[in-house]
Amino acid sequence: MHSQHHWALFVPLLFAGVLLAVTLACSDPSVAQTYPSTTPTYPATSPPHGVTYGMVPSAPSQPGTTSRPPSWPVAPGRQPMYTPPVAHHPPVTAAPPMTPYKNTLIVARVGSEVILGGEVIASIPSVIEMGNRRQPKHLRLSPEKLEKQRQQLTREVSLGIRDLAAGVPMPDNPPTNAADAVILQRRMLVQQLLAQLVETRLLYCDAKRTIPAEGFPQILKSLDKQFEEVEVASLMESENVGSRRELDRKLRARGSSIEREKTAFAQRLLGQQWLQSQIKKDDEITHDAMLEYYRTHGEDFDHPSRVE
Repeated sequence: MHSQHHWALFVPLLFAGVLLAVTLACSDPSVAQTYPSTTPTYPATSPPHGVTYGMVPSAPSQPGTTSRPPSWPVAPGRQPMYTPPVAHHPPVTAAPPMTPYKNTLIVARVGSEVILGGEVIASIPSVIEMGNRRQPKHLRLSPEKLEKQRQQLTREVSLGIRDLAAGVPMPDNPPTNAADAVILQRRMLVQQLLAQLVETRLLYCDAKRTIPAEGFPQILKSLDKQFEEVEVASLMESENVGSRRELDRKLRARGSSIEREKTAFAQRLLGQQWLQSQIKKDDEITHDAMLEYYRTHGEDFDHPSRVE
């Protein structure tokens, strides 16, 4: 029993002695192992002679552009750690100057509404047809001559709108040469057609201001129905076509369309109705009222006597 008790005490003491010997050996420089340094040496930042550092994490292979700005100096004989890539872009070529299409050129502003050059051109057929109807029957033009006149007038008005877009000044009246005479004639054609559109648009804007906003869509819907039931058939007859598609194709060939004709119809009809509502109609004047006015304004009808 005593021998077993001494053996149990001897084992921990032996383990403690071995641990103490290992600790003393590691702390003695003479017995410590020396490992070659794996840290790269740089001429500008090499450590002092005899000092050895342990392992350090390797640097990133490509640091960010903000880690070393290109403006920092580089030591002689060294390459910069990172060179930002140079982006190569194709040469930028200047785009050709953009010119507005004659049909989208704003030629007038009426309140919140605008009048485009295409509306001026689209109004030519109706103006020609209206003028032809006012002539006596024996002087009215045939459909072939009307079409020829429309084409010629459309060409002149288009050139007049082009001159307006280019800022060509209005020639003196009377013109001093033939070229100015042609320009003046074109511009006067544009102004005459534009004046009618401006008048219609003014009346439309006045009518639109008097109509309650909540009821305006219903009025437009009613006018659209009237256009489809009456005006489309009239246009098809005047244009000598047999279908709605042919009518739209023919209108688009001259710068208009069914939708544009529908909008012009609604604006024209609303303006006319508003104008009629603003005209004050006097009551019927009776014979007695005329006599009473004569008696009260007798001096206005007095004239001195004279002999011839």
